[in-house]
Amino acid sequence: MKTKMMLKWIWMNSRVALAIMYGVILLCYILFLILKRVLGTENGSFNSGTSGIMMLVLGIVFFSQCMRTALSNGVSRRTAYIGMAAGMLSLAAALAAADILLSTVFTGKAGSPSNMFYFSVDMGGGGTELSVSGDGRSVTDIAAYVSTFLFALVGNITCMALGYLIGGGYYRMNRIVKILVSTLVPLGMMAMMILFSAGLLPTFFYDAVNWLFSSNFHQMAAMGVLSVVCMAAVWLLARRAPIKAAV
Repeated sequence: MKTKMMLKWIWMNSRVALAIMYGVILLCYILFLILKRVLGTENGSFNSGTSGIMMLVLGIVFFSQCMRTALSNGVSRRTAYIGMAAGMLSLAAALAAADILLSTVFTGKAGSPSNMFYFSVDMGGGGTELSVSGDGRSVTDIAAYVSTFLFALVGNITCMALGYLIGGGYYRMNRIVKILVSTLVPLGMMAMMILFSAGLLPTFFYDAVNWLFSSNFHQMAAMGVLSVVCMAAVWLLARRAPIKAAV
């Protein structure tokens, strides 16, 4: 019963943000169709890509809020964690379905993930060149919708699991560690991007990137593993989480 209460709490606290997000997406779709009609072209596509970002943000925010709400109302950390996981799965499925529905209504297509593609990294010439190309497979409409839904589902789950991990980490950190992490992690990511573009990273790194982006199925497998790792780490953070006042 308490797990159901936590799940309901997550949905109740998500509805305003989701309503605003899909209101903006709907407006963008309408403007996109108007522009296509004004320009007199049938070419073009629109893909908002905001669901993953929303899931990441909700995960970051909900860890601390769920812990405070649960512990303040006599709900165990285990129940709170299960409720968070259930909320993640239900939100991920709902947003994936909603995105496909909007894409179908306004573009007549399931969405971009339905077409498997190849991504390659060429380190020739002293630099790094990225290229993306279609794999030439033809899929039925049902297969397109199924593959798009599964890809979006796993992607949404991964984003919220990562958000939970980030939110849980910040929840357990003191102020000095928060400042250090918030400074050093972005700098480290920027350095990695520079090294990657310059072709200065070890060869196995580029081989791994090529394998990852050679198929959406590879990406789904990698995201699935990342989700499991993140949620395992989230449990380690949640099982001893203290009650902290909101900052």
